[in-house]
Amino acid sequence: MSHAYSEPTMKAPPPSINAIQNQTVTAGNQVTINASSPSNPTPTWAWAAVAGNPAAPALTQTPSPATASPTSALRFTPTVAGTYRFTVRATNANGTSSPVTVTITVTAAVPANITLTNEYRTGKQRLIITATTPDPNVTTMVLQPYLTENGTTFDPTTLGANLTVSLTAPGTWTLTAVGAPHFCSPAAEAAVKGRPATDETFRAAGAAASAECNPSSDQRGPAEYKRHLAGELTVRALRRAVARAQGLEG
Repeated sequence: MSHAYSEPTMKAPPPSINAIQNQTVTAGNQVTINASSPSNPTPTWAWAAVAGNPAAPALTQTPSPATASPTSALRFTPTVAGTYRFTVRATNANGTSSPVTVTITVTAAVPANITLTNEYRTGKQRLIITATTPDPNVTTMVLQPYLTENGTTFDPTTLGANLTVSLTAPGTWTLTAVGAPHFCSPAAEAAVKGRPATDETFRAAGAAASAECNPSSDQRGPAEYKRHLAGELTVRALRRAVARAQGLEG
């Protein structure tokens, strides 16, 4: 009596995927993620974006998902900064691999070609600066300290609440610096009231006006210079008023 004997059949494992490196890129640059597998038969590939990515850029897979290949590439161009994650699976006659997750960190692009234009409206004591960049994805803009024509450094933070920054269009900001629309100095008025119209009186009024005003440093000059100018202009105005009263000025 004989017995038939058959060798046990060993099933080949599903394909495996070689390690894939995470990447850090700058927004606006194309990203290429390469995957490869040593498995036989050659697998097909399936890429997918993980839920929660900052944006959904157009994805291009080569070769196509239906084409068997030892390698696969996923390409996309992110324009929004943040952390993106993608998974990839390989499939052949032996099954489907476990998913491999790849993380792409996208940093914000440094805006280039920033253009500044300014407009000064004397009537409202208002300076308007418009900053534009061709990058519509820039979300913030900060005016840094800079060297003025008279050799002093102007720090925009000294304007405090007098400076407002507003986004007016993608890539365009308007900075508005507003000065005091009207200034009176009660101390300067008191310095001349009931006193002789002499240069000593005028200088006392100028000193009072200089001490009482509270200018802000801006692109037109530092606060100390403006305070000195307020006193000097007060003295000149009083001298001129007296000259007109005496008929010495037409």
